[in-house]
Amino acid sequence: MNTHKKWAATILAGALSSGGLRAESGFSLPPLSLDMSCKFETERVERGARLNQQTFTPKVEVRAPLFGEGELYFGSKSFLSIRNSRFNKYDLYLGASYSFPEYGTLDAGFIHHIYRNRFAWIPSIRPRWKEIKRHSEEFYIGCTGDFFLNPSLYYCFDLTRRRHNLEGAANYLYDLSPHGLEGFAADLSAKVGYDRIQRPFGLKDTFKAGGAFSGEKKGYLYYGAGADLVYTFNGNTTTRAGLRYEGANGKKAWISKISEKYRRNLLWFSTSIDCSF
Repeated sequence: MNTHKKWAATILAGALSSGGLRAESGFSLPPLSLDMSCKFETERVERGARLNQQTFTPKVEVRAPLFGEGELYFGSKSFLSIRNSRFNKYDLYLGASYSFPEYGTLDAGFIHHIYRNRFAWIPSIRPRWKEIKRHSEEFYIGCTGDFFLNPSLYYCFDLTRRRHNLEGAANYLYDLSPHGLEGFAADLSAKVGYDRIQRPFGLKDTFKAGGAFSGEKKGYLYYGAGADLVYTFNGNTTTRAGLRYEGANGKKAWISKISEKYRRNLLWFSTSIDCSF
């Protein structure tokens, strides 16, 4: 069994058995919440770069309360390619957040990225395949505001690749119930970010690694927007579908160096279902 599957099974088993543990031993665990989702996208895009085509993204997350308004969470997120499993990617993460009522939330955590492919194509003077690391470690910290447009700002640092990322985003949720569409809402979002990789898995060449291009050390700006139609079945289940767009600034972006199909302007479809318990 793959590592990410073992983690997911452990998370689910722990969440589902907590009630039995309290009943048998008298030990009281903190109340846990379980979030599960599955997303399908016609393109897999990350930080302005097209990494793959049709992708399923299942996610499992467990949350537990900390002191005050704090919360601890951990989970697993997989990026499963429909056409080529060699570009699959798995994330295991652990984080903590603290809410300030009427102001916002502080958030920080750690992500362990696991890449399916072990080799990268080096399109240099001597084209060749070269073995690369199958994992990287990333830390993140950010905040989200509980006011108009719900603005957020996050900084991420990948320790393995020396990758810096700063991204700001905002979204607006418009309730469509007053217009006769009970349970429906329109979710509009936008983002802008800056990305820079100093050490692409220890290689100096431009190559494809774990579904990501690298080799541009000067960094680049990227931007995006989205529009979703959201429907809430009940208090626990929500589904959404909509369009996404992302792009990046000209020649400094490392996204169209090898093939025209890794273009700078990307438009794709996304749909997902989310459940909370």
